[in-house]
Amino acid sequence: MTSIQYPNNLELPLNIDRYQSLGELLTASEQAFARRNALINYDSKLSYAEIAEKSACLRDFLISNCKIQKGDRVAIFMPNIMQFIVMVNAVLKCGAIVVNINPLYTPTELTHVLNDAKPKVIVFLENFAHVLAAVDPSYYPEHMIVTEMGDCFPWFKRIVFNAIVRYVKNLIPKHKPFNNIITWSQACKIGSRSKQHLNLDVKSSDIAFLQYTGGTTGVAKGAMLTHRNMIANIVQATSWVKSYYPDAENYRVATPLPLYHIFSLTANFFTFYALGSENLLITNPRDLKSYMRDWKKYPVQAMAGVNTLFNALTLHPLFKTLPLAELKLTLGGGMAIQEVVAQRWHALAGNPIIQAYGLTEASPAVCINPLIQESFNGSVGLPLPETEIKFVDEKGETVAVGELGELWVRGPQVMKGYWNQTEETADVLTSDGWLKTGDIGYQNESSYVYLVDRKKDMIIISGFNVYPTEIESVLVKHSSIKEVAVIGAIDEYGVEVVQACCVLHEGAVFDPAALDIFCRQSLTAYKTPKIYLQLREIPKSNVGKILKKDLKKNIKQYLLNP
Repeated sequence: MTSIQYPNNLELPLNIDRYQSLGELLTASEQAFARRNALINYDSKLSYAEIAEKSACLRDFLISNCKIQKGDRVAIFMPNIMQFIVMVNAVLKCGAIVVNINPLYTPTELTHVLNDAKPKVIVFLENFAHVLAAVDPSYYPEHMIVTEMGDCFPWFKRIVFNAIVRYVKNLIPKHKPFNNIITWSQACKIGSRSKQHLNLDVKSSDIAFLQYTGGTTGVAKGAMLTHRNMIANIVQATSWVKSYYPDAENYRVATPLPLYHIFSLTANFFTFYALGSENLLITNPRDLKSYMRDWKKYPVQAMAGVNTLFNALTLHPLFKTLPLAELKLTLGGGMAIQEVVAQRWHALAGNPIIQAYGLTEASPAVCINPLIQESFNGSVGLPLPETEIKFVDEKGETVAVGELGELWVRGPQVMKGYWNQTEETADVLTSDGWLKTGDIGYQNESSYVYLVDRKKDMIIISGFNVYPTEIESVLVKHSSIKEVAVIGAIDEYGVEVVQACCVLHEGAVFDPAALDIFCRQSLTAYKTPKIYLQLREIPKSNVGKILKKDLKKNIKQYLLNP
């Protein structure tokens, strides 16, 4: 294998220890870019200086009123709104640990995280208060802070916006009242008077985030990401971006993926905050019309997304009306980008999707492609600088170049372990620091990484390994297919078979025989689905990742004609 060809102007080795903590990193940006706009949300803006001021008030409130100490957990239960960025900033600056919670969690899922992380404080958007109210109060943190959608807007707009949300759009479901709760505005006022400027001596080895993962394959586990883990990945990412786009600090980046998810948290918030860029927060990316209206009003130079989002955007008639000529960087991750979607994006947007790869346990970035390329290449790119990778067989032995194996990763961005999960940690982290990703793929002679599927999603047919993504990439090219998920199923003889779950374009006719003929033109017999089903929808996470576990468990509820 040849040595990795990194960009010529990428300064190596990287200085991943330039900051002791994420608080230092955030403060450096706020001082360097104080007058610049950092956030846009619902036509309101916050500068870097304003974020520093607001987060300082909340940091002081957490220290003085909540008695937060280094290592205490603070849960954040909200979507992409300004308060999310401000609160993450405040928590990290007082040495506490951020516990990001998916705002679409059910009471059962929320209970699990609260019981596992045992946060001292929870900060939540009132729109989701009914979910928290359905949780047994014995799991509630000691302190609770509630915010409304417009709490970071100018005072008059805040009053009007919050009133519309509550009384006109009725977006706050009724719920039982909470005891011992304080509003965001009250916390800010109290914090502004306390002035608790304490030196908490945050070390790079301290935990910064409990990032819950594994909910699609089992009970969610809290990945312990240290300040150094996150800083290393931020430095890797910013160095990569600046080596291709030296003017990235002048960019506006669209953030439709939820910030509670590690992909968006690192790629959109931390990376572009460190660069001094402006972030267009999209609170509800499922409302494509609203998202594109914001995009049109505030042209973006960069965005990150997942395959399902790219697919939905390119199929929408308004997409081609956007100022796409200004878009320079489109980053794809979170799940495999299908070639047909990438081709459609390139044709309409004028630039290719740059695919990257990562996982929560690696903060998350592991591999990325060169940011300037002529077309989509199907690879997830090269290992990031300071990152080691290898592909191994079932015995843990390294396989030859070009041979399939499980991807293992080692580097400064790899997590400390799972919170309170010693056995689970030992299952994925070796004694010498290798993270077993569970992803199957290979590396070619030029060091580019190609992934074929998740190890757990693999289907065994007559002793052969069948990878669902390969079949999905074929089926999605059929003119009738809008989305597809391929899973294993047990037939009437108790044998595992390939099952294709299809969502059709509007007006298309479901014809399993035609789909079978189409598949056989590209797939060998044992890979060709034996069962074709038409679904109303395919279950997805809030990020847009297909939830195959949920699909297998509850497939009847998704069938178009059960």
